[in-house]
Amino acid sequence: SHGLAKLELGLGRGKRQFEKRQAIAEREHRREMEREVGRRRYTMGTIYRKTDKGQIEIETRALRLAPRLRTALILVGRVLDAAAFPDWIASHRVTLVSLVPTMLMRVLDRHPAWTAPTHLRAVLLGGAAASPRLLERAVARRCPLVLTYGLTETCSQVCATPYAARFAPADWGAGIALSGIDVRICDERIEVRGPVLTAGYWNEAPLAPHAWFDTGDLGALDARGCLHVHARRADLIVTGGENVYPAEVERALESFPGIA
Repeated sequence: SHGLAKLELGLGRGKRQFEKRQAIAEREHRREMEREVGRRRYTMGTIYRKTDKGQIEIETRALRLAPRLRTALILVGRVLDAAAFPDWIASHRVTLVSLVPTMLMRVLDRHPAWTAPTHLRAVLLGGAAASPRLLERAVARRCPLVLTYGLTETCSQVCATPYAARFAPADWGAGIALSGIDVRICDERIEVRGPVLTAGYWNEAPLAPHAWFDTGDLGALDARGCLHVHARRADLIVTGGENVYPAEVERALESFPGIA
């Protein structure tokens, strides 16, 4: 029993020494990260994680691409903190950020006097339709908006508005198809094609290479090639033989004074 006690004591001491070395290494890593934050600027990207229920959640992350894309630093945020958002943008000198319209609206509502800093080069806005009123509010705060359209099956993005139109994006819809991606409208449905398209779904037959993919969204292309997304097919309301798009109803309601 004495030998066993000595063995347990030795194992305990070894474990404590290991944990101490690990803690020192973690502190040094944090210090290096803090020094890196002070030296570099960051852009925002998107990551996906699977929940316990098997659903896919989207998380924003800060991603700094070094010259010639040689290195990257990632900071992961679990939820949007609208109260701390301006300070976070300023303290880390974020250059690009990706938001959905609800996030941007919460930030603007929480900070009525906030104006986007000059080092913030673009706010990627997608995931849902952005109302004209929200775009007007954001542009008035000098938020450089790049509207985007995409879906998980295409590695997120399909279209984006031109960077030159970042302070006047409203007329560009969801933007123009990115390089290498084709977009067409077939019976009002948005279809896409390109190398970014997924190979298929789990336990289902693979998608045919170079085939058109039906996104399930409804939209139109204008003469400039800009995509205008009307609604998801599942959201479409058919009444009296007419197609009613919820986003259009929302825009009409927002045009009335007193409706926020």
